[in-house]
Amino acid sequence: MRGIAIISALILALTFAMLTVARGIGAAYPQLTPFLSQFEQDSHLDKPNEQWCWRGLCPGQQAPRKAENILADYGAGAVYRQFATVYWHSGTARPTGISDILVNFADDTVLYVQIKPSPRQFTLGDALMQFGSPRAITLERDLKNWVIFYCFDEGICTGMISNTLRPNPYLPLTVISFQKNSTARDLARRVPNRYRWHGFSRLWIR
Repeated sequence: MRGIAIISALILALTFAMLTVARGIGAAYPQLTPFLSQFEQDSHLDKPNEQWCWRGLCPGQQAPRKAENILADYGAGAVYRQFATVYWHSGTARPTGISDILVNFADDTVLYVQIKPSPRQFTLGDALMQFGSPRAITLERDLKNWVIFYCFDEGICTGMISNTLRPNPYLPLTVISFQKNSTARDLARRVPNRYRWHGFSRLWIR
């Protein structure tokens, strides 16, 4: 009987410890940012075409209506057109976690949609959770920093400015681009192997 009591006490202690750890993890786990919450509402995956779309704007397809109207319906912000590009700027109020949006056209066909999150609204870890592993990575030197673009499946590319080449899930991304899936596939074929995604355990450049 004494042995059973000891085992029961150990089980209770272990259960209590597991609950305490679980509460700690739950408290530490980051909540959805306004940007991610809005992204889930505004974007969808067009599965037949393997293409991410934003509010019905699908790269490589005709716009369902004028981009000015789509952006004007988005919320408080300034909408203007310059040549083949339509812009939306949020100003100081950014309830959706988005500061800028631009849509580029050729005739009535959408070439790409670019969204600029507000600072610290969208990270590399968020992108990996949302889109999986990148197909290709491009690097450009900008003074003391690196301009890094990650291209995923279904035509999504994200970009950041960083002073290090070591990947970090907490690094903020500065832009998310919806483009034709074929564009991302072509880029993946052209990028050298050392610029492919190898996880967080190693650098991209040998």
